[in-house]
Order: sequence, then C-alpha cells, then structure tokens
Amino acid sequence: MDDLDPVRRTLPRPLVDPGAGRTFEHHDDGRRQPAGGGGDAHLLDEPGRRPGPVPPPAVRARADDVGGVDEQHDDEAGTAGPPRCLIEPSHLASPAGGATCDHGGPVSAGTIVVVEDDPNIADLLDMYLRQAGFRVVQAADGEQGLAVIDRERPRLVLLDLGLPGAADGLEVCRALRSAPKTAALPVIVLTARDGEIDRVLGLELGADDYVTKPFSPREVVARVKAVLRRADGPPREDPEVLMAGGVEIDTKRREVRVAGVPMALATREMNLLTYLAANQGLALSRQQLLDGVWGPGWVGDPRTVDVHVRQLRKKLGDALPLATVWGVGYRLG
Repeated sequence: MDDLDPVRRTLPRPLVDPGAGRTFEHHDDGRRQPAGGGGDAHLLDEPGRRPGPVPPPAVRARADDVGGVDEQHDDEAGTAGPPRCLIEPSHLASPAGGATCDHGGPVSAGTIVVVEDDPNIADLLDMYLRQAGFRVVQAADGEQGLAVIDRERPRLVLLDLGLPGAADGLEVCRALRSAPKTAALPVIVLTARDGEIDRVLGLELGADDYVTKPFSPREVVARVKAVLRRADGPPREDPEVLMAGGVEIDTKRREVRVAGVPMALATREMNLLTYLAANQGLALSRQQLLDGVWGPGWVGDPRTVDVHVRQLRKKLGDALPLATVWGVGYRLG
C-alpha cells in the first residue's frame, strides 16, 4: 500500500456486500454507497447497519400530512374538471392517474375530498387514491366537509353517511345538491352494509353511487374513476376547422384560407397559427408558444417566435387579429 501514489490512496475503495450481492464504495468517513451512485437511500451511516425499506411514494406523502385535513392547497390541482398538467395548467389530459399531457408533463388526476370520521378508513382511502394519482383532502365531520369542499373545488366527494354532529352525510348531500356551485359535483356515499334505507335516501338525494362497508379500497378507486368518466362525458374532439377573425384554419387538411382563398404557410407557421387559434383570447408568452409549438425540449433563441409572428402578419394581413401584449407575448382574437 505504501507504493501507491497519493491520488490512488484517496479514491473510494470498493467493498462487496455479501448479503445483497451489491458493490459498495467505502468512504473514509465511514459511509458506504453503491458503486456508480445509488442515491442516499442506500447509504450506511454506521458500518454493518443497513437502512430500513424506503416506503412507497404514497406512504411518504401521507407521512407529511398533519391532522385530519391535508393543509397543502393547490388551486390548479384542486380545480374541478378534467386532469391538468402540473407544469402548464392550460394543458389537459385524460382522467387516468399518472398520465402525461401532450408535452410530457406530469398530470394530476384532480382532487378528491374524503368526508369520513373513522381515521383508519380515511387514511386507507387516502393512500389508495394517492397511488391512483389523485390529490386527497380529508374532513372528519359534515360541517368541516362542506367547508373543505367549498375551498378545494374537488372533482368528486367520498361521503360517509354516518357522520357525527348536526350535519350527517344525508344533510351534507342535501346541502351539496341545493347549492348551484356543487349541484353537479359527483358524490359517492359510504354506508354500512345493513343501511338499505340510508342507501336509498342517499341516491334519492342525488348521490351518484354508493359503497357498502366493509369494502375493498381498489373497488372504491375503480368506482371513483367510473363516476368521473360519466361526469366528464365523452372525450372532446378538436374541431376540424378553426376561425380566427377572417382566417379559416382547416386542421385536418392543413390548409389556411382567407376569404376562401388558400394561403401558403410554412409548417412551423401553420403549427403556430393553429396553436394560437386553439387558445384564442389568451395572452401567451414566448415560452408558452415555444413549449406548445416547438416542444419543451427545443433549444434556441426565443425571438424566433417574433420572426414567425411577423411572417403570419405579412402573409395573412388584417384578416388575422393577432395582437402584441406588451410585457407578455401575443394574443389571438
């Protein structure tokens, strides 16, 4: 060892871990780390001690929640309606949890409010719904549930009928259906197996489905997705022809017409015009246009947007109501 030069003596020494068959790097401060880098989850702070298993993401996320209600509030994630991209909220995606939008960003499946006084049941539903891609907020009684629903604007409510206090599940359901903002909010009621009258009353008050206790959490998640599919309706198809002022954009034929006369546009100009027409009335920044037309991985001068806008204005003239929004970007219409 004395013949080794100083540089070689400072390098981490590989150590074979016989228990797991993995190779670790032995550092001078007593730490061991998988060779090639494996993250801090596998570090051994003390020789001979292996860290415990890393909990799944849903469990780790739940461990950060304190009390009966998740205090983290995200207006975009909680907005009722189809799932939205977490990077660019204007991008929509299919309701499947864990999906991505058209530019590859992660998608939230929306917020579910669980109104359940039994913390064990509430936490179980919380874990499975989070694993399915939903954001979950809990409430332990009816009054708290109504306040949370009004604040979070969820896509769906899981409502226990046997809630404590003055406002039980039936009262909460009646209040939701009588308020204009929540009249169409999907509700799935949770009830005891022998509560036939409660189930009938819940459905008559406007509940979309019911689940009897004890239940399978996987079945509850499946029913949540089924109710949301019915509530969202059939997938929205993009119109084949878009109108922007006096400009007619045929997206299927990839053709642009002004007063019925076809206009010749380059491919990128056509893509930019179609994106602007699909977002009429919105002030879009250069970065939003680059992400939507050129793609999020594109690298170059953002002023290329200005060049293509000038080309569109030159070719389409006054028929194209494309305005410059100073300090922001451009707005069509």
